[in-house]
Formats: sequence, C-alpha cells, structure tokens
Amino acid sequence: MLELGLRFDDLGRVIASLTSGESHATVTSSAAAEAIADLAAAFEDTVRDGCGECYWPEGGGDYRWLFRRNGERVSVVVLWCANPVTGWEHVFWGETGWEEFQHTLRGAVVRQAISLG
Repeated sequence: MLELGLRFDDLGRVIASLTSGESHATVTSSAAAEAIADLAAAFEDTVRDGCGECYWPEGGGDYRWLFRRNGERVSVVVLWCANPVTGWEHVFWGETGWEEFQHTLRGAVVRQAISLG
C-alpha cells in the first residue's frame, strides 16, 4: 500500500509525504500551484499512456516524479538532482494497486487544489 499526503507549509510550499512499506520520503516544491498541476498532469499521462513524469523545482535542485503502470499495479519513483554533474539520486520507490493509487492521488490533488482556489 502506498500512502500519499499533500499539504502546504507556512511559506506556501507544497509538501508531499510518501510511504510504502519501509520506504518514506518528503518531497517539496516552492512553486506550489505549478507543482500540484504538474503532478495531476503526470497522473493523467499515466492514465492515458501508462507512464508519466513531472518535475518539482525546489531551492537547490529539482525533484522528478515518475509513474509507470504495470497492469493493475503502478510504480511511483521520486528522484532528486542538486547538480547535473552528480545526476539523479533515488529518494523514493513504491508500488501499489492501480485503483487504489487513482483514488489516493486524485483525492490528494483535489483537496490541495481546493485550498489553493
């Protein structure tokens, strides 16, 4: 089971909390509205094409979200890049049921879009 929570901090950043078994991560972006929209678009790409990705800019680097649907399962990967020379570092990996993930992600995005509105 994969858990995903989205919230805003006092500085207006979006904060995603991800948990899947022993894997835990906190992913942030200072461009909250764009990050939520990009996450939703990456999800819709996954619905349509079976995979999607988006980038969340943050001070000092970028997070890269990757989704890949494998039948009735979906893999979620988050990477971090602070410097193109050092490349992408693994931050999070999790897998869950596709139906469950659709419900989880859509619910989290909708709740945050309403609070941005």
